[in-house]
Amino acid sequence: MVDFVALAVTAESCVTVLQSFVLAALLCLVLEFCLLPAGGRLWRRKGAVWAGHLAVLLLIYLVELLIFRRPWFAASQVVFWQALMLVVNRVKLAQLYEPFVYQDLHYFVDIFRHPRLYLPFFGFGRLALAIFVPVVLVGLALQLEAPMGLLQLAWPLLSLLVITLLLMFGSWHYVSPLVGIDPTLDQVEMGMLGGFIAYAKAERQLALLAEPLDCVEPGGVQPHLVVVQSESFFDARRLWPAIHPQCYRWFDQLNADALLHGELAVPAIGANTLRSEFAFLTGLTNSEQGIHRFNPYRRLARQQLTTLASRLKAEGYRTVCVHPYPVSFYQRDRVFPHLGFDEFIDRKGFSHHSDNHYVGDEEVAERVRQILQQATEPTFVFVITMENHGPLQLEKVSIEEPAQYLTALPPKSVQELTAYLRHVVNAGKMAQILCDTLQQSPRPGLLCWYGDHLPILPELYQAEQFDSHRTDYLIWASAQQQSGLQRQAVAQREVHDLANLLLTLLAQHK
Repeated sequence: MVDFVALAVTAESCVTVLQSFVLAALLCLVLEFCLLPAGGRLWRRKGAVWAGHLAVLLLIYLVELLIFRRPWFAASQVVFWQALMLVVNRVKLAQLYEPFVYQDLHYFVDIFRHPRLYLPFFGFGRLALAIFVPVVLVGLALQLEAPMGLLQLAWPLLSLLVITLLLMFGSWHYVSPLVGIDPTLDQVEMGMLGGFIAYAKAERQLALLAEPLDCVEPGGVQPHLVVVQSESFFDARRLWPAIHPQCYRWFDQLNADALLHGELAVPAIGANTLRSEFAFLTGLTNSEQGIHRFNPYRRLARQQLTTLASRLKAEGYRTVCVHPYPVSFYQRDRVFPHLGFDEFIDRKGFSHHSDNHYVGDEEVAERVRQILQQATEPTFVFVITMENHGPLQLEKVSIEEPAQYLTALPPKSVQELTAYLRHVVNAGKMAQILCDTLQQSPRPGLLCWYGDHLPILPELYQAEQFDSHRTDYLIWASAQQQSGLQRQAVAQREVHDLANLLLTLLAQHK
């Protein structure tokens, strides 16, 4: 006989599962409409985009349902995770002027590996809610909702799994990977989850790259080359002119003697240092990198690429990267050997840290001095500093300290700007050590200095209506090197231009 009781129980469980998921999906759409720019333009999305959106929600729902066997709790988790990603998206838009994209998902792991770099920007209040809400939901689920038996859930789970696979297949095959690679526009047109699928699909296609670096025959004596990618460095007098002259006196002096200097267009704002360093080393523009520009170290950097380091290495240079932070961050331990570096000196190569948690610029400069003094061959040292990384709001600033760096207080971010300028002064001490080292070396030398991106000061930018995202750069030569070169006019550049400029200058030395 047919077990009508079992059929009724199964039918009831199917209805409960369907109701809970439909309600969760509708709430997620409401959240997108309220929290995405322009409401995500829900009515303009294509069918394949909707399929991908529902597939991701269903996948989260299925995992939670399988683990906890409580449909309404699974639905609440779907809404929670969607809300969390939308909040992260708004935070990133406010701080970095760019939405949260698929290539950023690995940052959820980095939050626990490097909490200082991320949590202060997310906000400790939001973090408390992100921890508190799931705990409350689990407690309520355990008290108010009885778990279903696996037999009750067998048919709903199987049905939803089949639907999820069909939706994912349809979305993967019909969402165009040729997105505009304008993350703000793409998110408005496709939503967050639809954009994730499109960007994930596009990332699977490796770029067909041209050779961006010029082939330049080396000159006679090969000079040392030191390149400093200075953390968050720019001439802040463009933002707030009332800065004490001592803060940038060193920079003005170097500019007066520089072969080249000016403002620099970089592919990052406030963070994502790797974008600037990759563009510098490879000479590749954003358009040439395509979808990989959001994080070129995920796939693109593992291709066989010609870089400034590999080109100099082929000409007999020793190539060293100095970055006083764990080499595993951004997977540089796996990537940099592909970029042509003989050695990577990370935080383990330094004895102590500065007061703001990171290794100070002066200590980094002393380490570079040791490398050059011990060098028996032409050496390329690529330095990625950390001292001025921030979060600036976590640094201690005394009541008297702003007067040391500012001749008038800005309307916002006094503490942050004061801390920033303190590190700019230390950067100047680093530059002086490097210049002295290159001047004293029997081998001529070049110093290239540039900022990777602007510091995170959104309130001050808004108050001063500051919308420039350029940093600054200079190329300076020791006295021996300058004898064969001519100074050029101040010029705006892009960071991907610098490698070719340096190769040309190195080849001009006779």
